[in-house]
Amino acid sequence: MIKIENLQNHIDYLERFGATSFPFLNPEELEQIRHEIASYKLTEAVKKKGLGKVYQNFLEAKIYFDQSPLIENTARRLEEYLIHLFKQHPVDHAFIPDLCFNEARIQQYLPVGEFGIGPHKDGSRYRNVIAGLLVEGESCFYTCDDNKAANPELIPAEPGWCTILGAPGLFGLKSRRYHFVGVVKKTRTVIGFRQDVFSVLE
Repeated sequence: MIKIENLQNHIDYLERFGATSFPFLNPEELEQIRHEIASYKLTEAVKKKGLGKVYQNFLEAKIYFDQSPLIENTARRLEEYLIHLFKQHPVDHAFIPDLCFNEARIQQYLPVGEFGIGPHKDGSRYRNVIAGLLVEGESCFYTCDDNKAANPELIPAEPGWCTILGAPGLFGLKSRRYHFVGVVKKTRTVIGFRQDVFSVLE
């Protein structure tokens, strides 16, 4: 795991744009993750989803922690890392409830010349932070002001980096930020970690 020197910069970026990113895995750890997920069978996500019928174009697979100790260990390390990160924030308790990822999913976006997923907000059942570990490809992840992608802000990342999006519970946050995956120029694979308050730990 890679350490970053100025954690406060990332806190400021998260507060300003709703998301931030940082290097997390070293090359050896990244290669282990790639090898781990290579055996998963990916299926096509539903093209339109949710009340707003958000367009999405990717392949996906759910990861069960009890079947993948490596992925579960990565989730727990990320929790510890984020808890350390937000200790510098001047609030008594950064995460409400306590941070605990209980959902993991592979998403693979192919270079088809279209948005990976249109502007949307994640469900309110997901709390604290929504994390995306970039396994291959480019970031293509943006936050924006509305479902028309107004004022897009690219959150830069490279393979081995983690991007986090603020969710209800972080710093007492109640609102959710619009975000989208832009046009993918080369295959982009991400492992997403979320804390679903309506789900049991798997």
